[in-house]
Amino acid sequence: MKTKLANIHTDVYVGAIMTLAGGILFYMALGMPAIPKRFACIVTGLFIALSIAILVKGVKMSLEAKDDWERVYQWVIIKYPLLFFLFLVMYVILIDLISFFPATSIFVPGLMFFLKVRSWKVIVFSTVLIDVSMWFIFVNQLKIFMP
Repeated sequence: MKTKLANIHTDVYVGAIMTLAGGILFYMALGMPAIPKRFACIVTGLFIALSIAILVKGVKMSLEAKDDWERVYQWVIIKYPLLFFLFLVMYVILIDLISFFPATSIFVPGLMFFLKVRSWKVIVFSTVLIDVSMWFIFVNQLKIFMP
């Protein structure tokens, strides 16, 4: 016997959780000073709008699915997004451990290798360009201390 929850597409759950998280972030953004609040509200509002779009798409897919396998994501589909998320988690941990620029210098080549970029010239050029750009924008121009 099937439960009603088995008939719901995975996007419904993802969209609902993202909409709830977006609402919490929007509420937190309202407590910020005026100038940063404007940007934070725009970004979280866009996040909520896209989350609602995922939710609506998931409801439509739930109603149109013919079998249970159309309602869930298989490992083949979600493998790369999950591995990319793990890369991001490791990057954040590296930033905390060794600071921003060395972590970026490790993260960019590692991610490019994961994405099957094998040209060492492209990897080195991209890494240097990203590091120099981030330094110029944040440290030199905006005077922001990078962790």
